[in-house]
Amino acid sequence: MDDVGRLRGALVALEVDADELEWAARRPWRASTHVRWEGELPSLDLHDLNAKLARRAVDALLEEAGALETGAVRVITGRGRRSIGPGVLGEIARSRIGNGLEEGWRFHPSGAGAYVLITDPRRAPRSATGALGWPFWFGVVAVLALLIYVLLT
Repeated sequence: MDDVGRLRGALVALEVDADELEWAARRPWRASTHVRWEGELPSLDLHDLNAKLARRAVDALLEEAGALETGAVRVITGRGRRSIGPGVLGEIARSRIGNGLEEGWRFHPSGAGAYVLITDPRRAPRSATGALGWPFWFGVVAVLALLIYVLLT
């Protein structure tokens, strides 16, 4: 089973409670639509959940996170346009994940309204870790070599 399948299995039970939300008829939360691949990373979209269910979703994610083959997962919270004051889902993700970090795990923002949890930096794609690949470092060495050549001639 791939990472998205693993997360969907862990989160499918939330669907029953999500069906009771007042907006469920217009915007149903389903593991099949709110847990998906986004590029190289599995992602969990907390949109269409209330605070209580978002906490449960993040807790379920944390239970599975260490077993993810990708070594990272994106959590989409949005910017809180439907919230009064700061975004509720973002605060839930920050507090739950921040308090649930295992040793060696990292957690950082990933654009507006999203976060990335890295459980294994060796397996996580560079897009998650922000690591610079060999083409960047080759370019740095080439520019430095050219600069030294120009200064010495």
